[in-house]
Amino acid sequence: MPDTWITDLQHFLDESGSIAVISGPARKLAEHFTGIVAELSADLADIEGFKKIPCRRKPERKPCKGIIESWIDPETGEICWTCPECGDNGYIKNWKDSLWDLSNELPRN
Repeated sequence: MPDTWITDLQHFLDESGSIAVISGPARKLAEHFTGIVAELSADLADIEGFKKIPCRRKPERKPCKGIIESWIDPETGEICWTCPECGDNGYIKNWKDSLWDLSNELPRN
């Protein structure tokens, strides 16, 4: 069964805005969420060639082969994301102006 992640990005960050957790599963989870933010915000800034984010779930202990799809909820401004293969999904709030928000960057074409 897929999970739904309701995430406040700031809960993973320290005072400087970097990922607060040094290692372990929490670090990998934080990197997954910040990767989703970076990939989507790069698309918003028309930055080409940014790596798509693979799904992190392992249904039946086998890695899911899905690629995360993401978009902005126009009402809340949250990032909504889902894996079309396994159904893992979630929302990320308080991502704007984080170190992974590339939406204000100039395109590097």
